Amino acid sequence: MVNALNGWGDAFIRTVSYYTPANGHLTEEINRDTGVPQGAIDLTWSYASVVTAGAARAAAMNNMEASWWSGLANIPVTTNATGVGA
Repeated sequence: MVNALNGWGDAFIRTVSYYTPANGHLTEEINRDTGVPQGAIDLTWSYASVVTAGAARAAAMNNMEASWWSGLANIPVTTNATGVGA
């Protein structure tokens, strides 16, 4: 069951990646008929969703060390006792 859920999550992230324009700017939504990005551009929660999904995936794979967080934005990060960015 866990492998199936991980696979579904990975497929979702691949879909988002596929429809993200080459310039990397995320939009509010993707047209379900054409796949064209539409709506507001560069909303904070669009990027926060990607970061949250990446963190959840890393946690599911037991890969939450400080290097994952610092590599995310190439900045130093101090972690708390659980390894999650503080």
